[in-house]
Amino acid sequence: MAISGLDLSSIKDELAVAYFKDFVVDASLMSDGLAVEVGPMGDETGTRNAILNGLEVFKMSSRVNSLDGVFGVDGKMLESHKAVVYVGFGLMFGAFVGLGAMLLKWHKRPQDWQKRDSFSSWLLPVHAELQEATKNFDSSEIIGVGGFGNVYLGMIDDGTKVAVKRGKAEDESKLSAALADSPAAVAAPDAFSTSVTEDSKSPAEVQATDDHSGTAMFSQFSGLNGR
Repeated sequence: MAISGLDLSSIKDELAVAYFKDFVVDASLMSDGLAVEVGPMGDETGTRNAILNGLEVFKMSSRVNSLDGVFGVDGKMLESHKAVVYVGFGLMFGAFVGLGAMLLKWHKRPQDWQKRDSFSSWLLPVHAELQEATKNFDSSEIIGVGGFGNVYLGMIDDGTKVAVKRGKAEDESKLSAALADSPAAVAAPDAFSTSVTEDSKSPAEVQATDDHSGTAMFSQFSGLNGR
């Protein structure tokens, strides 16, 4: 209610004097539109009269110079809102494209990807792990003899089979000479071990070495008696 119980005689002390009042209404707060009514306070007063000589209704522009609210068709806020929406859709589209690329790469992965990743060349077993894999270099695990030492069959923690070649310290110089053309060398104070995986079908070659554990990684091995 704009004004309740308006008494012009108490506001103006003389006749024929205009009286006006301005009201500002937030249109966004009105759900049923703007309604103007003039009437008496109640029937108990005994007087039923009302005065309204004129009424003017103006639609004011918003702070963004729009007559249709802040997010009007021609409002500056609308352009900012559109930019936010476009950026959001762009990020969403990029996320879906990235996810699709990841799924496509996953489906096109090699069949033996688990086997390849389980024994990476950068994660070379240390001498103690090879010793455990071969049951402390048990003679029952020998699959080859010669070439400056015995070759033992072993299995590391992830289930990968390896061939470990162990030589004596006095044979170290001979083995180093044999591997002179290789990109890596084997060195250890007391004994040296050479581990070989069975994954590859290419000729045996040194893949990596660990100078601290005296271990070299090869790409292929074969043993005696079908082992």
